[in-house]
Amino acid sequence: NRAPSQGEIDWFINDLLSQGVSRNLVLNNFIFSAEYRAFIEGIFGASTPRPENTLVNDFYRGILSRLPETGGFNYWLDQMRAAQCMGAQAVRDLSHQIALGFINSNEYLALGRTNVQFVEDMYDAILRRGASPAEVNYWLGLLSTGTRGQVLEGFTASDEFQTRVPAVLDAGCLW
Repeated sequence: NRAPSQGEIDWFINDLLSQGVSRNLVLNNFIFSAEYRAFIEGIFGASTPRPENTLVNDFYRGILSRLPETGGFNYWLDQMRAAQCMGAQAVRDLSHQIALGFINSNEYLALGRTNVQFVEDMYDAILRRGASPAEVNYWLGLLSTGTRGQVLEGFTASDEFQTRVPAVLDAGCLW
């Protein structure tokens, strides 16, 4: 909700044209920025959804590029809440299981995502942020000799994703 500086314009143009960053990745950098969060909170107020709700929603939004249907969301949320009561490893395992099921689903396969788009989807869904060109290239290198399932394992086993797990546990068991 402001005019960009010339430096900001140049930075994004460089990312798009010189670095080969996709528009989707640029959009994610905006969506997950502190400036955008403050702007939205100024309109709607601060929101504190339960972290397990956000985690399940992120898999739908980031991988399938849509909001969840009620039945599917409630199913996976119930599974996540059960895992939440069993501990960190259960949350990690279920997160990987959900994401793996989504990337292997007919729905995701029908999207025809390229390897670059797949990596962007993992950053969006698993790490809840955009990626730098160097980060995308790192994962593309791994994809040249591995599978998407192996790359997903790298994301869900990453230290960065592991910071999301305690938030889910700290919210408390609802069962």
